[in-house]
Amino acid sequence: MAVNGFVLITVKSGKELDVQKVLSEINELSERYTIHKEYDFLVIASAVDSVSLEQFVMDVIKPIPGITEIKTIFGIDVGSAAKLRNLKPVRKL
Repeated sequence: MAVNGFVLITVKSGKELDVQKVLSEINELSERYTIHKEYDFLVIASAVDSVSLEQFVMDVIKPIPGITEIKTIFGIDVGSAAKLRNLKPVRKL
């Protein structure tokens, strides 16, 4: 089962274009977004497990010059909505 990392990135003011260029060159990122307010970018990466994903974030994303903060949210693929509808609940709510 794949683990996805939704990585929220804050960068130093004035470094947005530099960081955006570097992020666009990282092939392991499946998606990249410029966002506004608290964070500047949202990127998505996948790995076989959470340890591999965290290692990727620490080794590849964190060292990018201009990045001041990173927050990684882990998501585990649970399948399509149609597949989920066929699951039986573990307990009644």
